Amino acid sequence: MPEIFSPLLFAQKPWYLFPLENDAFQGAGGISSLLLIVLVVVLLPKGERSRARGPAISLALYLAMLWLEHISKAFSVSLPFKHMALFVLLIGMSRSAFLLLTRSWVAQKLFHPPPQIFLDALQGAVYVCVGLITLASADINASSILTAGGVVAALFGFLMKDTLGNLLAGLAMHGEQPFEVGDWIQFNDNRAHIGRVLEINWRATKVLTLDAVEVIIPNSTLAGFPIANFTKPETFSRRSIFFVAPYSEPTERVRRIVLEAVADAWGVLTDPPPSVVTNNFLNYGVEYWVRIFTVEFGSRDRVDGGVRDRIWHALHRHGIQMPVQAHDVVLRQPEPVEQRQLRRREALRCVDFLDPLKDEQIDKLAETAELRHYATGETIIRQGDPGDELFIISSGEVQVLVSHEGEPPQEVGKMGPDQFFGEMSLMTGQSRRATIKATKGCELYVVNKAALAPILVSSEELLAVISQTLETRMKALVTHAQQPAKLDQSDAPPEPDLLQRIRNFFSV
Repeated sequence: MPEIFSPLLFAQKPWYLFPLENDAFQGAGGISSLLLIVLVVVLLPKGERSRARGPAISLALYLAMLWLEHISKAFSVSLPFKHMALFVLLIGMSRSAFLLLTRSWVAQKLFHPPPQIFLDALQGAVYVCVGLITLASADINASSILTAGGVVAALFGFLMKDTLGNLLAGLAMHGEQPFEVGDWIQFNDNRAHIGRVLEINWRATKVLTLDAVEVIIPNSTLAGFPIANFTKPETFSRRSIFFVAPYSEPTERVRRIVLEAVADAWGVLTDPPPSVVTNNFLNYGVEYWVRIFTVEFGSRDRVDGGVRDRIWHALHRHGIQMPVQAHDVVLRQPEPVEQRQLRRREALRCVDFLDPLKDEQIDKLAETAELRHYATGETIIRQGDPGDELFIISSGEVQVLVSHEGEPPQEVGKMGPDQFFGEMSLMTGQSRRATIKATKGCELYVVNKAALAPILVSSEELLAVISQTLETRMKALVTHAQQPAKLDQSDAPPEPDLLQRIRNFFSV
């Protein structure tokens, strides 16, 4: 009976470690392959441990080939199972080593991972070397095989020249690394062809455009285009906004107004800071160039739109109308004076400490009240800044933010239509006690000291009544601090001699 069927075979020879006489390499190789597989399972991230399946299959094939080699010897049959076992063993070991060097969490911490296309090429080269080593162990002249393979490769290259062109172009691009997965690029002269790189493989590059359209570009085609990378070498990119203001406004004033308005717009970086330059002189006005930097390139339309909103609101509340081209005809129906005056009068009547004013005094104050527009997210007043203006909300909503001892501002309340803020700054000139930001687009009526002063100076009795009303209301607000709409002014008790402070401020 052949030795392979001997029941004592497993006890007599540890065939699974040293199945072939005088061939310790293959036994040690099996143990080494097993240890490498264990390291792959331990060191690879949890989501990638399934990659150990390939080396495990190679180890199983290796043991199977050795078993077949043992059987063939028992039957005196000469088959190349030994060399096939060496081939699958080296394939499995090289794959395990490759995973440890490129996919393990240790490698990811120590090295920046190269592009996948290079990893694939390197792995292929390793497999070719394994094949040559196997041929050498079998005493086969590899040069004749390589010669025949060269002829086949030349024929294959001719038939697959486009695919090979994409492959070589992909390798060249990855060598230069003009972009990586996640970068925003423009891949030809068409401004609509801008997108985020999703995948780079052997044949093509996959890009998701701003219109959420997936575009697959052959690498050879992509290599022939000039590529603009909006996220390299820095993660931010510059955006350009243009607008036109009238010649009657000094350019320095326009630049200052716009720069203040866009400085804290959503998506606009403070480093590098935005800038505004005078760009051109047109036949209907001066063109300005607003240059901002953002890391929100995927939301660039939202960033641009928010900056344009800020520019319009800032110019509008400063009385600057954007000119139109001379050949345009624009017909406007202005709001009747009576209706505009009525709206301002009603807004002023919402201010309780102005109740002592007579109708004619309210009308006079309404004539000087200014209507201002603020965009969503725009700061109206800042805590600690000086001021002498009262703000009455006609429409929209604002939030009240208070900061204590250098801490980040915290929201303490919100205000809506017919509410007001800034009365203590108007009456006494004290610094702002809170920061007020628009949470929605707002229309605010603004009354300043210069408009109120002639009314107060004309009547000492009126001054006393207003100060008494204001002081009473402030004390009530301190008592009922849960009214968030007035926290701008009620976070601290009023000083005792309010009337004297008002007199000093208005020089009465």
